[in-house]
Amino acid sequence: MTQSRITITASPQLLAALDARNEMRSQAVAAIVDRYATLMRVMTREINETFDPSERALVRDALNGTAFLDSISPQLVDAEISDALPELAGKWGVDAEAMRGKLGALGVARKYALVDAVERWWRNDAASEDDKKRDPRGEF
Repeated sequence: MTQSRITITASPQLLAALDARNEMRSQAVAAIVDRYATLMRVMTREINETFDPSERALVRDALNGTAFLDSISPQLVDAEISDALPELAGKWGVDAEAMRGKLGALGVARKYALVDAVERWWRNDAASEDDKKRDPRGEF
């Protein structure tokens, strides 16, 4: 496989994590990102099994415009969605209490996968805004 060189800006925390691996930084970045991508694929499959199409639509709707700008805020995604349940549960035909239970059962990795999947969906250049508004029930 052909490899491409990229440049990143690393925070002090990222540099410390890379240096703690005691290997070349480029190899450390590649290993960390590859593992993260694999984890997101696996966790995304699991969240697709957890949430039905109407619940997935509610999640996308609730998180529309939400910015997860740091590495900690995705851990609060369940609270962000729960706060929107009074307004959105009826709109999407979702049982609010069942949804709260599913959100409360999400582990940390699934929360990050949920945020990652929703961010990708809202940023997807291949779909127009009209397409996104018409069918938010698809898999993450």
